[in-house]
Amino acid sequence: MDVSNSLTNAKKYLGLASLFLALGATADVVLLYTPKGHFFDDTYAYLKHISAARLMMGSALGIIAIPFTILGVRALEIMVNKAEIKRIKNIILGFIGVGVLVHFLFGLTGLSYHLKSLEPFQIISIWLLRSCSVLLLVLHVWMNILLYRLTQKHQNMPSFLQYINPFSIYLGIVLFYVLYPVSITRMLVVAGLNLAYLTYFLLLFGGIKAVDQT
Repeated sequence: MDVSNSLTNAKKYLGLASLFLALGATADVVLLYTPKGHFFDDTYAYLKHISAARLMMGSALGIIAIPFTILGVRALEIMVNKAEIKRIKNIILGFIGVGVLVHFLFGLTGLSYHLKSLEPFQIISIWLLRSCSVLLLVLHVWMNILLYRLTQKHQNMPSFLQYINPFSIYLGIVLFYVLYPVSITRMLVVAGLNLAYLTYFLLLFGGIKAVDQT
């Protein structure tokens, strides 16, 4: 398969992954957004302001959408040596798995504020959600360090993505929310991780196009 066809296939995988990331971002807003939210409150008390229907719908959509973002890894495998992508692939798989679990736990924790039958599970679900959220952020940072190194080594990876990566994009979204805590930034921050990777994949898609045409 020549380089042009390989990059075309990579674009297809990136496009599909981006669609599922957009669905995941939508799921995050359905699951977590509330005008009364203090989204970095580790008691997750803001979830009581979200209806049970939204909690179940947002949780389910996230659980369905997130695993398909692995298609983005397939694009990276096409662009670089498969042996080099193996380590980052394992981190991404862990990130996706924990992301699915976090969506489930957000739904369970939120429902524990609405359903008396789930109240006995509230303490343990909050503890698990805190722990998994920390693990998710650790994997996020680790994965972006590996992406940074990968971008430095391969000409098919646009060089500007060394600095405009999911970590820096997510940090920008969080800072924007901290400085301007209004409705739109509240929506952005709850969907922050999915939006960060969506933006990265779209930039990578555009970067591949630029490389392909040179």
